[in-house]
Amino acid sequence: MTGAAINIGHRFDDRDVLDALNRLLMAGRDLQPVFADFGAYLEQSHTERWDDQIAPDGAPWQALDPAYQARKKKNADKILVLEGFLRDLLAYNASSNGLEFGTNRIQGASHHFGDPARGIPERPFLGLSSPDEAELAYILQQHLLDAMRP
Repeated sequence: MTGAAINIGHRFDDRDVLDALNRLLMAGRDLQPVFADFGAYLEQSHTERWDDQIAPDGAPWQALDPAYQARKKKNADKILVLEGFLRDLLAYNASSNGLEFGTNRIQGASHHFGDPARGIPERPFLGLSSPDEAELAYILQQHLLDAMRP
């Protein structure tokens, strides 16, 4: 250009953005802290539902058989509670690539899925409710936001 000219420009320094993206990438390589927070939340959520005697979808558990309830010596008014072991032994195992949540008690499967041969109805206690799904998404979001902070 001949004569007089003015140049207007802007240089974008993307170091901060790249640093944040690198922190996010590193956080995504080991999700064990996220899965551990998921597990802690699920322990609380499942305990509350157990106390309310409801399935993850909010449906109440099938009532106790009246004959069984009459001979039940402890916690006769509570479903899936004799000593409280099954509820109190819900646990999780968080790793960098997954989460296991449930119980290692043999009666857990019988009660969750039912056992028609033994007259045990299905009373699902493991699973995610809609509020659980929303909370897990929030937990993940917070971990990702924290990872991007310097």
